[in-house]
Order: sequence, then C-alpha cells, then structure tokens
Amino acid sequence: MLFAVRGEDALEYANKMLKGTQKAYDKEEQAFWHRIVMQVELLVDGNNPAKNSLL
Repeated sequence: MLFAVRGEDALEYANKMLKGTQKAYDKEEQAFWHRIVMQVELLVDGNNPAKNSLL
C-alpha cells in the first residue's frame, strides 16, 4: 500500500521512518520498518542487481 500511495518516494519515506525508530531504540518498530524498506526496494528496483542490495 505504501508503494501504491507514494510511488517511488515510498523508499525514501520508509528509510526516513526506519531512521526515526533507530533514534527511539524501538526494536519492534525497527524490524517492522526494515522489512518494509526491503520490500519497497524490491518493488522499486525489481531484479536489477546493480540497484538491489538484496540480490
């Protein structure tokens, strides 16, 4: 849904949220936003190994 609403800006938003949770030391929120960042990277970058750090 985040990607559908924000498009390519979804990755920037998810990374911003992840950084915010790191400042608050909330491990559950960090894990939540980390998973979202990884999934949005896949949607944005697809199977391009030059862009996708997960491949």
